[in-house]
Amino acid sequence: MPIVVVVDDRRINLKILSKLAGSLAADIIVHAFADPVEALDWTASNCPDLCITDFKMPVLDGAAFIRRFRAQPDRTHVPVVVVTAFDDARLRRQALEAGADDFLLGPVDPLEFRARVRTLLTLRRQHLLLRGQGVRATVARCRDLVEVLDTVPAMVSATGPDGRYQYVNRTYAAALGVTAERAVGRSPADLLPRDGGTRAMALDRRVAARGEPMTPFEEEVEMPDGVCRTLVTLKTPVRDRAGTIVRIVTVSMDVTACARTGDGEKA
Repeated sequence: MPIVVVVDDRRINLKILSKLAGSLAADIIVHAFADPVEALDWTASNCPDLCITDFKMPVLDGAAFIRRFRAQPDRTHVPVVVVTAFDDARLRRQALEAGADDFLLGPVDPLEFRARVRTLLTLRRQHLLLRGQGVRATVARCRDLVEVLDTVPAMVSATGPDGRYQYVNRTYAAALGVTAERAVGRSPADLLPRDGGTRAMALDRRVAARGEPMTPFEEEVEMPDGVCRTLVTLKTPVRDRAGTIVRIVTVSMDVTACARTGDGEKA
């Protein structure tokens, strides 16, 4: 069951955000905190699947809260969304630099909120699946995992130390305009136009060098069909039994429709 933590010192906002988060799925569990310090005390021994936080709060602002949350063990991959009424580029920059994955202005559009948060929760589930399977079997050889990945509505790929694809799922192959078999052995630079492939390979090298997963981030990528898509992407290193990084797994969700939607009921 997905667990969502909501943090906001204003009770009415806390109630609204908790209600929206609870509407995402029938089995979702929401823990609401008006005090960011109490939230951190809870997350210290309970790992959520998503954290939604206000920015301007007493005692700890959003940036300080995120930094302390990220410092807790095994929290670097948990998506964090900042929701604030302040349309300030400086606050957005501070939140993202502290480790936020998304930044929404309040009052939030319920449709946009649900779409973005569902995307982050989906990426979180894929991360847990890949982390659980990666150390025991390679992506290319684990038949059960491959079957699962071919059914998800996300673009999934694995690249080796040489930067070439070892695996792409059906969704990603379709976006690239090739079969999965033809994509394997080629690099992102071979298949993505302009600098999209070069940028993807540079990010893979960064993940390999740091040895840690990247938290989900939003990017604009031009696909071979000429359409520029808005993707929410995460990258995860996979290690063999000796602890050596043998591939980088990338999972991207297409949120183009959500990013271009500006209408809807406000809450």
